[in-house]
Amino acid sequence: MPTVTSHLWNKNNPMEQVSLNLNSAIQSIEVVTGHPSSPQSGPAPPQNADPSITMGQIEQKKNQLTQLCSDLENLIKNLAQSQAELIVQHKQDIANLSVEIARKIIAHKVENDDYQIKQIVENALEDAPVNQDIIVRLNPKDCSQIEQLVKQSKFEIASQVTFVADAKIGPAECVLETPKGIIESFIDQHLEKIKQALVKAG
Repeated sequence: MPTVTSHLWNKNNPMEQVSLNLNSAIQSIEVVTGHPSSPQSGPAPPQNADPSITMGQIEQKKNQLTQLCSDLENLIKNLAQSQAELIVQHKQDIANLSVEIARKIIAHKVENDDYQIKQIVENALEDAPVNQDIIVRLNPKDCSQIEQLVKQSKFEIASQVTFVADAKIGPAECVLETPKGIIESFIDQHLEKIKQALVKAG
C-alpha cells in the first residue's frame, strides 16, 4: 500500500511544517523548517526596512523638501530682479558717460566759436508756428552774426521774425517767443533728451 503523507503548517509559526503519515496510526510527527510554497503565504518582510522611520518623520522630510524648493524659487526670482536692476543701472551709467563726453566736446566747440548758429536757429524755428510774429533772442555775439548773414542774403528768414540780442542767453543757444508760447533751445536740454534716448534704446 502506498504511503500517504499529509503536510500541515503550524499557523503560529509559518516556518515550521508538520508531516503526518496517514497509512498507519500516527506514531511520530516530523517538523520541517522552511517557508511554505502555498500561495496563501504572506510576503517576506523587507530586508532593508528601517523600523525607526515613522510616517511623521517622512511627512517632516517632505515638508522640508517643499520649503527648500520654495526657497530656491524665491532665490531665482531675486537673482533675476537683481540682474534687471544691474542692466538698468548699466544703461544709465553708459548714458551719463556719453552725455558728459558730448558736453565737453560741445563746450570746447562753443569756446572756440566752432558751431553754426544759423543751423541752431533754423532747427528752433521748425517748431515755431508759421506766418506769425516771432522774436528770437540770442547771445549778443550770435545775434550779430545772424544779422550779418541776413544782410548778406545768406540766411532767408520770414519778415515776421525779429532777432534780439540778450546777454542772458548763452552762446549756441536761443529762445523763441511766439504767440503760442516759448520755445527754448538750450544745450543742456538737448543733452538730456539724448541721454533719455540712450537709456531707452539700450
